[in-house]
Amino acid sequence: MIRKLLTPLAPYLPLNRLIQWSHQRSIFPFYHLITDHAPAHIKHLYTTRNIQTFEDDLDFFLRHFECIHPENLRKKDHFPAHSFLLTFDDGLREFYEVVAPILRRKGVPAICFLNSHFVDNKALFFRYKASLLIEALENNPQLFKEVKLPEWVNASNFKQALKRIDYGQKHHLDALADLIGFSFEDYLQQQQPYMNSSEILELIDQGFYFGGHSMDHPLYHAISKEEQWRQTYESVQFAQKAFNLPNAYFAFPFTDFDVKRTLFDQLESKNIISFGTAGLKKQNFPHHFQRIPMEIGDYTAQQIIHTEYLYYLIKGPFGKNKMRRV
Repeated sequence: MIRKLLTPLAPYLPLNRLIQWSHQRSIFPFYHLITDHAPAHIKHLYTTRNIQTFEDDLDFFLRHFECIHPENLRKKDHFPAHSFLLTFDDGLREFYEVVAPILRRKGVPAICFLNSHFVDNKALFFRYKASLLIEALENNPQLFKEVKLPEWVNASNFKQALKRIDYGQKHHLDALADLIGFSFEDYLQQQQPYMNSSEILELIDQGFYFGGHSMDHPLYHAISKEEQWRQTYESVQFAQKAFNLPNAYFAFPFTDFDVKRTLFDQLESKNIISFGTAGLKKQNFPHHFQRIPMEIGDYTAQQIIHTEYLYYLIKGPFGKNKMRRV
């Protein structure tokens, strides 16, 4: 809400002043996919950036910031004066088909984070299943009359009900798919929403970087500490071993909110560089970086980045611009 109120004002403030006042010289924008036509597994979840908007975003970043090379993330003192690094979550095929060619043309490096269970289209993120079921029910409203659906989903609330399903309830999505005759396996094979191993290897040869993004995308503060570490370490190990990667990178799925200090200590002990999604924040850990979500309505990169800086400055006097871990 506060960000929305700041957005009309923020672009009028000079970016170099915002950077100077905040002392935040580096930004880490992140995306999931770039497309002119949102696929069914995405369209009911969040707004996607189209190709022209993404090109405009990159032009904005390149006018005001210099690229951070992923291999230099442990050398903050060597970052350019104003710097940025792009990252992409979920290992979606649009990174290979759409994003990588644009980034190569503009000379921009990036890290793409993979869920080990989803590479090669072996399985599907539960939130993507929800979007597919919304699409199926929306396109076939007669199903509400023809099929005896569970009480928690009906014609008036099915979109909200499906989007409220969390990681611990994801089996309900599989049960509903069976009831209405929708095959997630067929969708995976026919639509290939994720990159396959050969495409990832090709991108590595082109200079792109990859890391872990958990095994199957849980919300971390809703699972045990032991499961948090298993999801983290096994996904990073998968990426390193499957693709012969020398560096270890990890991006928290959804958010790192309420993740305890012990997990960050474990990450540090294994030399894993990690990323959150909390926007501009002061950090407790030297090799953990907070990222700025870019898939926000129709806002331009200038509006999003200026607003993020202004919001950071406004929160400062209240001590709300620093991540706190216990």
